[in-house]
Amino acid sequence: AWHMPRSAKLYSKAGFEVIAAPAGFYGGDGRISLYSFIPSASSLGISSTAIYEYLSTGWYLLKGTL
Repeated sequence: AWHMPRSAKLYSKAGFEVIAAPAGFYGGDGRISLYSFIPSASSLGISSTAIYEYLSTGWYLLKGTL
C-alpha cells in the first residue's frame, strides 16, 4: 500500500490502465500503551520505507515525471 500512489501515477502516465489493489499495510491494533513510545527496529524499518517513498515522489515531481 505504501508505494501505490507513486506507482499508480507513473503507470497511468505511461499509458497503462491502473486498477489499484494495495497490499502490505503497516499498522497496529489501535491500542496505545507506554511501550508504544519506545523505539524499535521494526518501526525504524517502516520509517525508512516511508522516507524512501516521500523522497522518490519528490524526485519524480522535481523531474516532472509525475
